Amino acid sequence: MPRRLVTVRPISAIEPISSTNKTKSFATVGGWRVVVQTGTFKVGDIVVFFEIDAFLPATDDRFKKFEKRFFTFNTQLGFRVQTENPNPNIISQGLIFPLKEFPEIRNALNTHTDFHGKPATTEWLKTEACFEDLLGVTKFEKPPPFDARALGQFPVAIIQKTDIQRIQSTSSNKIFEGWGNKVFQETTKMDGQSMTVFFVLKTHPACALLPGADGKNVFENGRFGVCSKNQELKEESTSPLWRTANRLGLGAQLSRLGKSVAVQGELVGHNINQNREKFPVNEHDFFVFGAWDVEKQRRVPPRQVEGLAQAIGAKHVPVVGYGILRDIAANPLELEARVPTQKGYNGQRREGLVFKEVNGECQFKVIDKTYLLEHDE
Repeated sequence: MPRRLVTVRPISAIEPISSTNKTKSFATVGGWRVVVQTGTFKVGDIVVFFEIDAFLPATDDRFKKFEKRFFTFNTQLGFRVQTENPNPNIISQGLIFPLKEFPEIRNALNTHTDFHGKPATTEWLKTEACFEDLLGVTKFEKPPPFDARALGQFPVAIIQKTDIQRIQSTSSNKIFEGWGNKVFQETTKMDGQSMTVFFVLKTHPACALLPGADGKNVFENGRFGVCSKNQELKEESTSPLWRTANRLGLGAQLSRLGKSVAVQGELVGHNINQNREKFPVNEHDFFVFGAWDVEKQRRVPPRQVEGLAQAIGAKHVPVVGYGILRDIAANPLELEARVPTQKGYNGQRREGLVFKEVNGECQFKVIDKTYLLEHDE
């Protein structure tokens, strides 16, 4: 499910920031904590919430107070909502506005209520409703490295992209209510570049629809491919993704398995994301965190992904362990507190943790807010 960048939600808690700071308070919306002016909001207020990475258009006067921080993204001038550190040891994530300031959203809610009724509208707000299109809000994403020799777009018709939601973006209370007694895999989130390798058997109908390929893309029994987040790359690309795939022999390994499958993970190395994982110069590696069964069109369960990584000779992201979710933590805040308790790969600070139910039916990530601040995220 895509991220909902603009939602209408109730404020569930108002807390003082500290015993000495009387002018600012924490307002909790879903799983997010936002610093607000004390007295501006109260528990139960229905507000418009803008999630981090929402890019707000400068053409909307309601966002004019952020004018000093406007910049151009995708030819549009605006403001990016980010993790903020307004005072030492205080972290704020997101923006809150009173619903009354957005009459177009109120009109959309009234129309939905007229057609579907109030209970259905309430559920719609909790699970599906998003208003970024209505307000001209887009998702800010750092531009991917340009590669003029891309073979084609990421084959979304047969492979689902990896886009695990932050726990704050989900109905976090429902996760613990519905999945608290289920077993989850807990892994370290590595800070790299999205990489997907796939193999589609020649007998699969989709094989004939893939862009033409030659060289190391083609095997006797099917078609191999290497993708960045948004593109499939030609074999001769200078991208380290293909060099790593060749070094590991991933095409031959997947061909040998004799199944249509995509293996997804992070490419980590010395010139990726400022080398936050501290790899030696000119060294890259592929760390598997998921897989997509092309034949059955579903995610491969976590334990099977570990076995698949081993079968093709690739590393798996570090596995912290398996356990019942309620035994790991009692709530989202306790999950957040787990992130900095241990070091990540090569002894560096972990970006976050990823949790996947063992049957692959529920997954979410928990990101270290301090890590986001350190790296301007």
